[in-house]
Amino acid sequence: MLEDLCLSALRDDPAMLCVDQYFQCLEAQMENLPPNESKARVHAFLASRERPDLRLGEAALGGYLPWDSPAFDAIKQFLNRL
Repeated sequence: MLEDLCLSALRDDPAMLCVDQYFQCLEAQMENLPPNESKARVHAFLASRERPDLRLGEAALGGYLPWDSPAFDAIKQFLNRL
């Protein structure tokens, strides 16, 4: 899933520690968690940015994702081969 790829690229972002703690709290306090945790984690990450209302594609265009992350290497190679 695209969100999983983006989360891999974001794992070293300091905000992800807060996202992880947030989801640990949710697990402890709630019976039902969001059905798509990856999407929910991306939304929580985006909430830490200057423009928290952006969708993932807009956030990517806005520079919120580290495009130099090795998480994107396989996709870059695939696109270069096209």
